[in-house]
Amino acid sequence: MIKLLRNMRENKVIMEELITRKVDNRKITPDLDWADFRGFSLLFDNPGNHLRPISSNLSVIDCQLQNARELKFYNCLHNALQSLNVFRMRDDWQFCMLPESSYHVTAWDGLNDFNRGDINGVLQSAANIFFQNFAPSFAADNPLTQPMYESLVRFGDCFPLTFKFGDLQQWGNQSLVATLLPSDDSCRENLADFVRERCNLNVQYEQYGVQMKSHFAPHVSLGYFANSSLAQGTWQHLPHWQECFREYLQDCTITFTSMTGYGFTNMTTFFKRTV
Repeated sequence: MIKLLRNMRENKVIMEELITRKVDNRKITPDLDWADFRGFSLLFDNPGNHLRPISSNLSVIDCQLQNARELKFYNCLHNALQSLNVFRMRDDWQFCMLPESSYHVTAWDGLNDFNRGDINGVLQSAANIFFQNFAPSFAADNPLTQPMYESLVRFGDCFPLTFKFGDLQQWGNQSLVATLLPSDDSCRENLADFVRERCNLNVQYEQYGVQMKSHFAPHVSLGYFANSSLAQGTWQHLPHWQECFREYLQDCTITFTSMTGYGFTNMTTFFKRTV
C-alpha cells in the first residue's frame, strides 16, 4: 500500500512537471523547434549585403557577423546574450535562442497566420490561396502585398535611422528582445515622420478587416520562451542581464537607410524579392 501511494505521488509530480513544461507559444513546436508561421512585414534592410539566394527571385536574411563592421551592433547583442548562461535558460525556462544569422528589425507588421482569419470576405479566398502556397505567392505580384510595396516611396524621406541600445525586455513571458532608441535628434525627427507614414499604411490594411498594430517599438528579437509559466522565472534575473547588455552595447549603434517587404515562414527565415 505504501509503495502504491509513493508511486501515485511520483506519477503526480511527473504529470505536474509535464503540464508546467507544456509548450504554449505558437511560434515553437513541442520539441522546441521553430513552428511554421507565415506572413509578411516591412523590415529595415540590414546594412551590407547579408542575403543568401534561396530561389531565382528570393533571398533570405543571412547575417554573417564575424568581421562585418556594419553589423557590429548585432554582434555585440549576440555576444551579450552568449555571456549569459544560455544553456540554463533553455533547460530551466525553455528559452529558444534565435540564430544570429536571422537578426533584423521589423518596421511594420503585416498579414500573417495569426491575423489572416480576420480578412473580410472579399479577399478571404485570395488570402487562403496566398498563404497555402506562400513563398511563390510572395515572390509574385499580389493584391495583398501591393499596398505595402506601394507605400515604400512615401517612407523615403524618413531615412537614415540610427539606433542605439535601449533596454533588454521580456515581453509577456513570450519573448526576450533588445529595444532600440533613436541615437540623436535627427533620428528622432525622422522616426516621427516614419511613425506617421506607418499609421497611414495601417489604415489601408484595416480596410481588409484586420486590426493592425498601432504602437511601434523598434527592437531586435533574441529568442522566444516555449512556456509562459516557466518564463516567469526569468524576471528576477533581468536586472543582472540588463547590466551585461549595457556593458556590451555601450557606444554601439546601427544605421538603416532603407526597408522593403519581407516574407517569413517561421521566426528564423525571412526573405525578400530580388527581381
